[in-house]
Amino acid sequence: MLGLFLVFVLVAVAYVRLKLRGASLYALALKALTTVLCIAMAVCAAHMQTHVSAWAMVVVLALVCGLLGDVFLDLKLIYRQDDAWFTYAGFIAFGVGHLLYWAYFFTQFDWGSDAVLWWLGLNVALVAGVWLTEKPMQLNYDRFRAISLLYAFVLLGVLLQAAYAWWQQPSWQWAVFTVGMLAFVASDVILSQSYFGKRPEQPWMIIGNYACYFGAQCLVAWSVWASV
Repeated sequence: MLGLFLVFVLVAVAYVRLKLRGASLYALALKALTTVLCIAMAVCAAHMQTHVSAWAMVVVLALVCGLLGDVFLDLKLIYRQDDAWFTYAGFIAFGVGHLLYWAYFFTQFDWGSDAVLWWLGLNVALVAGVWLTEKPMQLNYDRFRAISLLYAFVLLGVLLQAAYAWWQQPSWQWAVFTVGMLAFVASDVILSQSYFGKRPEQPWMIIGNYACYFGAQCLVAWSVWASV
């Protein structure tokens, strides 16, 4: 596990250095490799379990969806004539991965009607905040507004589910996963500036985005190890 993590860090740093120079197929290959290494960490953690848990399988499948999302969203920067198609594909790939977490949390935890209403109300309020802060944050979602808000609903729903799981069953597993989802949200907040911001992309956006994103991917994978 430690060896995989060290290789992951080296590849992640190499990717960010390339990304700062611009999008390329070589950079895309390195980015894909970082997610493959996260998947490998989750698989290694699963093999440490006496019986492979449903959580381990969900995490691995969700990370595979993230791998597809990574590829699509980097291709949009390389083949700009197909920008819209790759953007939608990236949103859908990541969204499907997050919906796998929805399915797990809603089936494996006790959700009373009050808990569901709180979850739904908080999620709607957070998504409304995303919508209302578009102009103050100098963003323009344009034709991607609908899918951006839908994706925010799905992603923030996972964060709230993770927090609920941590509250209902306090453990390192849910603590690690919740922090990972917080990092994922932070990554997407920064990424929105790169994709939809009215200002040119700055180096801090790339570094900040991937520091949060790669950290999130690691923490998600480690949540399997924390459940052993």
